[in-house]
Amino acid sequence: MYLRDGFPGQRLHVLPAPLIKQALQRKLTSRMLVTDAGYFPHAALHGRVRRAGAAQAILIMCADGGGWCELAGAHHEVGPNQLLIIPPRLPHRYYADAQEPWSIWWLHVTGEDVPDLLAAIGLTSSAPTAAITDSYRAFGLAESICDDMARDETSASLAAAAGSAWNLLAQLAAERDGRSKARE
Repeated sequence: MYLRDGFPGQRLHVLPAPLIKQALQRKLTSRMLVTDAGYFPHAALHGRVRRAGAAQAILIMCADGGGWCELAGAHHEVGPNQLLIIPPRLPHRYYADAQEPWSIWWLHVTGEDVPDLLAAIGLTSSAPTAAITDSYRAFGLAESICDDMARDETSASLAAAAGSAWNLLAQLAAERDGRSKARE
């Protein structure tokens, strides 16, 4: 049996569907909206199966331990200081490692800027994982997103979370761009 959530010390924030619809009508949050975010420490027995995928892109950043994801018919391992990106509407399943379960920061994002930011990161459904170069900064931004979403569900808090998410995705894209330039 696997668990979706309920881990000691977890952080979990999920916007209700009517609020998501309203936020996507506002100019600022129509460009980037964090609909779900959290932190699951030592998430033993964590797992999810989404046969139709999720409406948003999912970013999972592993801080410790490990897990795996099945995406587009292929198996992908995820370890410490690694990023996993699951594109919207793509069937998938992921699980924490049975022996050393992961601790993860995660978020679901949608909006007009998301496709371009994901393309800049350069991960695909056949290669959805990469190392995180500056994990301290990436995890700090994820924590900031959770702080903003925990504050309340006002336009101001959603805009602040969107700004941190935009910053996080831009950082991840810059890291990937830096690696490809270093190889040239």
